[in-house]
Amino acid sequence: MYGKIHLYAGPAIVLGGIINGFTGFNLSGESRNNIFYGPVVAVIVVTVLLLLGWKRWSKGRQMKDSERSTSVDGDQATSYRLGPLSRSNGRRER
Repeated sequence: MYGKIHLYAGPAIVLGGIINGFTGFNLSGESRNNIFYGPVVAVIVVTVLLLLGWKRWSKGRQMKDSERSTSVDGDQATSYRLGPLSRSNGRRER
């Protein structure tokens, strides 16, 4: 439940803070400071969007790699095994 609230409320609150920054400079009579605030916000927003896109892209690649490593009957292909793991409890065999 808290995860869903955080998922939607977090970005909304950040957006509200960004808007508050622009509005605050205008109301204080120092609207020329928006010239400096705008590019800083733009760089941060672009960086966050690029990182989120990269995260989604790499997660998609991991999903494709895991699909390739699984054979038709659900067993892992031998070329992708990391070591002699017991399938029953996940511990290494001796």
